[in-house]
Amino acid sequence: MLRRNWFRSNVRLLCVITSTLLLAGCSSGQSKQAAVEALNKGLHREKVGLFIRIGRLSQSCSDINGFEKDTDLTAVTNFRAAQKAGLITIAQDGPGFWKVELVNPKPEVVENLKNIKHTVRDGCDSVGFVFPVASKAVAEVVNIHEITSLKTEAEYTWKWMLDSPGVKLVDNLTQSDLIAVNANLQEVELHRRPNPTFNLADMVQSATPHPGKAMLKKSGDGWILDD
Repeated sequence: MLRRNWFRSNVRLLCVITSTLLLAGCSSGQSKQAAVEALNKGLHREKVGLFIRIGRLSQSCSDINGFEKDTDLTAVTNFRAAQKAGLITIAQDGPGFWKVELVNPKPEVVENLKNIKHTVRDGCDSVGFVFPVASKAVAEVVNIHEITSLKTEAEYTWKWMLDSPGVKLVDNLTQSDLIAVNANLQEVELHRRPNPTFNLADMVQSATPHPGKAMLKKSGDGWILDD
């Protein structure tokens, strides 16, 4: 009888311990997932893009680096790369003019372009456009340190990940093309050269995880960056 009671007591204790561990593991997994979502929202701000112009263009009325007098627009680095990647079409549209159009743009992109002010002068009618090439993304949340019930510190690793246009560039351009394009890429929001850890011509290096830390604060049922 004593042995049976001892066995039952230990089974109940084991069940309690197991349930506690499972709940803790589940809670930890949910916390890490919430942290990943919050961190990615911040990291995606550092998106790298390829800047071009679309519409009717000419050297005489377009301010485009490398687009000099009597230059074929298809020879200008960013335009040549986007055309080779199947992102745009370029066709002559009268003497000295070129028509640049997106290939199969999404309906929401078409609608947005209707609401953007065009540059119209001397026969040109164009608008700036940027193809998202890559952005930072969380590779792994290593640790979560609770500071208070409303704040926590996340230790994580991040890496560069290609967006769809970036994949097309890598798949369709030569190595020398990629090197030339990489020199022209800019951060989408800040219009500056991207973090030197990114190199479109070497995505193995760019995809190498880097360590990071960030403070997060409670927002509803989730987390947001504590900027």
